[in-house]
Amino acid sequence: IHLIFKNQSGRMEAGRLADSASNADGTSFPMWVAVIAGSISVIAFAYYYTNNKNDNKDGKEKGGEEDDRPTSAKTSTPVIASRIIISGPTASRSTVVPTFERDMGIFKEEMRKVRESSKGLHEELLRIWALPPNKLPINVDLPRLARRICVIPVGAPAGSLLDSTAHFVPHDLDGLTEEEREFRRVSALCSFVLSIGEVTDDAPFVARLKAAFDDLIEEHRRGKGGDLGMALSQVFERTEAHSTRMMRVFKTIQQRIIFPATYHIKGTVIEADLMTKDLHTARAWRIFVDFSEIQSDVIRVLHSRRECSSSYDEHKYFEVEWELTMTFDAQMETFVSAEICVVDLECAPTMDPSQQRTLRQLLSPMTRM
Repeated sequence: IHLIFKNQSGRMEAGRLADSASNADGTSFPMWVAVIAGSISVIAFAYYYTNNKNDNKDGKEKGGEEDDRPTSAKTSTPVIASRIIISGPTASRSTVVPTFERDMGIFKEEMRKVRESSKGLHEELLRIWALPPNKLPINVDLPRLARRICVIPVGAPAGSLLDSTAHFVPHDLDGLTEEEREFRRVSALCSFVLSIGEVTDDAPFVARLKAAFDDLIEEHRRGKGGDLGMALSQVFERTEAHSTRMMRVFKTIQQRIIFPATYHIKGTVIEADLMTKDLHTARAWRIFVDFSEIQSDVIRVLHSRRECSSSYDEHKYFEVEWELTMTFDAQMETFVSAEICVVDLECAPTMDPSQQRTLRQLLSPMTRM
């Protein structure tokens, strides 16, 4: 490509070099010719590199040398099994038809290795909870999870956790315009955040938080509100909330905190050649923030999840409900314990009896039914 650079003293050296590529009659070398020539060079190099790489690979396989690449690099065409893309090593470059059983076996073995090498549930959760708030998706997850969160107030009687559906943020938005829906969401989110802050932190902080939320609600009332996650982040920055006890509670109410427990359940179920997926119902994911025992130096956060079989085969369908309970001291400074428990398992009447028994046996160490 013909480029000419100029400075205060005239043409730079790059300009003189480019001029030397001009035709003998003094006319500039056509730019389109240079572009085509460059493109051909790139294509030729890519073609040569690819063929050379394949030739080397063929030579290595024909020579009988051991393929020491990691399993993830020795893959055939991905195969969909139970809606999870899994793949495994092939014997050679010749066509080998992968089977569900073989790939499921490879997938289970890989999950076993990860589970054996991973730390305990409590330690994994502690590692995530110890991250700074700005390293966790709190601002993104709180707006979408607010309607699934129930706050158990201080001094609530025992058993209120099971009878607390009335405390959930209202989410009946039928018959409202989009603006009204958004305003309702913002108001509900602000009320929820304040309800946590009033329990966990002092009055001056709550006053700053309320003032910031009043401004946010007014902006949405006038139709000038933007992304709710970004707005929530700005409120937390404005009120210096990141070092508060409230924020330590919010670090337990986000998607990342349940990953270790979810992986543990899926890694157990797969031993029965089954997989699970999320349900999309009101009971699919509920979160309880329990302050009822705060006077006894205890705060609990409980995630209740219900999943179903990922298979559409009626002979493999089941639903499982499990709970992740995290216990902290009243100051939210010490992560005391974590427990995962299966509270319900429903197998379809058409499910194979032997597979039902295997599934129940695998989940029995975590079962409380």
